[in-house]
Amino acid sequence: MVYGDTLRILLFIRDGWGWSSGIRELCVEGYEKGVKATLKPVRRYVRGSADREKVEAALEVHDDDAYVAGLVPAERYAAGMMAYGQPLEGGSLRGIFKAAQLFGLVDLPPEFVKLFEAFGMHDSLDVATYIGSAFAQCSTIFKTMFETASDRDAYYGVPAFIGFITRLRRGIHRAAIVEGRGFPSNPLTFFGRNQRELERVFREMKAPERVTPAQMLALLIGIAMVGSYVLRVGERLATFALNVAQKVFGMKLPSKNEQIAPFAANVMQRIYGVNPFTQMAQNK
Repeated sequence: MVYGDTLRILLFIRDGWGWSSGIRELCVEGYEKGVKATLKPVRRYVRGSADREKVEAALEVHDDDAYVAGLVPAERYAAGMMAYGQPLEGGSLRGIFKAAQLFGLVDLPPEFVKLFEAFGMHDSLDVATYIGSAFAQCSTIFKTMFETASDRDAYYGVPAFIGFITRLRRGIHRAAIVEGRGFPSNPLTFFGRNQRELERVFREMKAPERVTPAQMLALLIGIAMVGSYVLRVGERLATFALNVAQKVFGMKLPSKNEQIAPFAANVMQRIYGVNPFTQMAQNK
């Protein structure tokens, strides 16, 4: 049995309408709690603005603290990125990324990864980590994107979310076959739990901020929605850049077998006088 906000979320996923009628608020609440939880390893010991020196000095003083010692690499990565744009010492997303790859969620196409080889990036994790670094200290921006998203934006974002869920279920199903046992694979029902079980589990979770099942689902939808929007904008910008390169500068477009990164850098250099890929290599 499902009821309340969780039922509203599932109905929204089914038809894509109702974002501004309560789903958006749940998404923002879930995001705010997520940010607070992510920053707790830093805010526990640092007050005011958090720069790298202040955070690392504070954690060094408390390095014998069981709380600090117990921070896993993903927590160290996320807390540092959110606080001051660089992972804490020992921070890494490799474990989470490798686990997600097993479910087919984050593996980038080889031809896309190849574009970044000249900049010292050789696999999906390298590329994703670099791209992710561009979003450091952007919690306010993301919150604003959620708050200002329209019902139409949300409607187009639902298919992206469903695609994520479909790939996740497929991966779970494959894992269950390998294990030789059955296992509920639908994360939308939190793997077969009923509403009362969910409420009990979320109450008992040792999380810095108590998030509800509905807030968690709404946040995942919001992230998928923003990602879908960014991809659509990126496609339009890429099309525009190619048209400018061809019609304004008379540049020959690259073939499918050629790397597009140097071509894109050349276009940017001509338009803005700056080569972003050179800067990437310098900042890496």
